[in-house]
Amino acid sequence: MSDLQDVSPTDNPPSNIKRELVNLYDSYREFQHYCAFYCQSSSVIIRRFAVDLDADCTEGIERFAQLVTDKSDAIDAQLKRLMNKV
Repeated sequence: MSDLQDVSPTDNPPSNIKRELVNLYDSYREFQHYCAFYCQSSSVIIRRFAVDLDADCTEGIERFAQLVTDKSDAIDAQLKRLMNKV
């Protein structure tokens, strides 16, 4: 994935690009909220009710949930930086 620092700002980007970026950001934020809810609730359910899973498996699931949440937050920050450039 390329870094947003490679994107050069323009003085007057087409308004349709701005609208598309705002729509993308809004859609992503909605997805991010669902993702965060799923990750957090899955971790809690597994921790409380998955007595057949060993501790390493449970910890792995929790770490993966945190990784997905952290990556989601990083993408959100990249989209915000990009929106500020257009």
